[in-house]
Amino acid sequence: MSTNFHKMYILLVLVFMCHQFVYSLDPLSNGSSNTFQGISVSPSEDEIHSTTPASNTDEDNGPLSFLDDMLIKYDKRAWPTYGTGKPTAVSVNMYVNSLGSINAANMEFSMDIYLRQSWVDPRLGLTRFGINNTVTLNGQDIIDDIWKPDLFFRNLKTAKFHMVTVPNKLIKLSPDGTVLFSMRLTLRLSCHMTFRHYPLDTQRCWVVLGTYAQTMDQVVISWQKDHPITIEQEMELPEFDMIAQPPGSFKREIDTGAFSFLNVSFLFVRQNGYHLVQTYLPTFLIVMISWVSFWLHVDATPARVTLGVTTLLTLTTVASGIRTQLPPVSYVKAIDVWIGACSVMVFGALLEFTLVNYLSRRKVRTSEQKATLKMFSKSRQVLEFYKGDASTDCKNQAENLECTEEEKKANLKRALTVDRICRILFPVIFLVFNIAYWSYYLHVSQYVVI
Repeated sequence: MSTNFHKMYILLVLVFMCHQFVYSLDPLSNGSSNTFQGISVSPSEDEIHSTTPASNTDEDNGPLSFLDDMLIKYDKRAWPTYGTGKPTAVSVNMYVNSLGSINAANMEFSMDIYLRQSWVDPRLGLTRFGINNTVTLNGQDIIDDIWKPDLFFRNLKTAKFHMVTVPNKLIKLSPDGTVLFSMRLTLRLSCHMTFRHYPLDTQRCWVVLGTYAQTMDQVVISWQKDHPITIEQEMELPEFDMIAQPPGSFKREIDTGAFSFLNVSFLFVRQNGYHLVQTYLPTFLIVMISWVSFWLHVDATPARVTLGVTTLLTLTTVASGIRTQLPPVSYVKAIDVWIGACSVMVFGALLEFTLVNYLSRRKVRTSEQKATLKMFSKSRQVLEFYKGDASTDCKNQAENLECTEEEKKANLKRALTVDRICRILFPVIFLVFNIAYWSYYLHVSQYVVI
């Protein structure tokens, strides 16, 4: 009996230990969800319903819960001064974060800005809720639930909001109802450019913004009195120097009403260093290289022809590369005048070789040729012309050969004389052109008004 009793006692102890082990693995004992042997255990439905009201209650009693009460009867379709007979005054300022490249071919420029708008909306006053400090928010939900000016950029091509890492929008609510709305934008704006003095030109690009549907009876926008335009320090642009201009405003009346607009311009003065190195200096050297043919011998026909044709083709290639950077305008630009003058100088050097080669190879007329001309000529002027030269004809064949050699030497001498004259004439003409060109365009570019 004692043996059986001991066996039963040991069995009860093992059953009790197994029960304790299973109880320790029960997910409901510690309030968490666990998985045991492939079976997922989660809290019961009663527990879920018991915890949900507590979280909602905490959210409703949060530090910004007064915003929900403020927006209960708020109508965002009505502007702040609706019903008073006065328009809502909106103050605008702009912080220029960066300026992108200026595209002359498409007549556009890009910029990254912070656009800030400020107005007073008594419906958003915080004093009635016991709030005496400014509340800063960046939530898109409250921004969409309040009234805002419907500003747009008149000369805008494309634009985008910045969404990384959160939407770059900010709103500040003051106790007296003053609202500050700020957002970051990247704009690509059209810019009417004139290239008559390119690449010695100065361009003025505008930023024009105004209300789209809200007339001046509803909204009047104006620049902020202090620092309406702020530009990031040490801003550098490729190929241009930027000069900010004072902002302005104007009223625009169309068939749908009168609208309030703001504008500001940026003056872009083109830097001449790039084009001096990439355009003017190479073409200047090409013209000088074409003058080398004046020092080559008259009989060096392959060398002089190759030099003239090569310089002319090289100049044409440079001109084609310049035209790809600009829109196809119909008027003459400063660079066209320069390229045209260089082309005339190079082409003139090629024509000079043609003239020199003709003078040096001109055929000499013998007495027999002149007699033949007399026989077939019916003009008295031709007869009188050769009658005067009859006394100078050679008497025999030896004298004819001697006369031929003398005339060849005379022709060669005339050709060499033309070369010597062109060695001085071409540089002098090009120098005079340079003086006139740079004096005019550098002087005019200082007083150009766009």
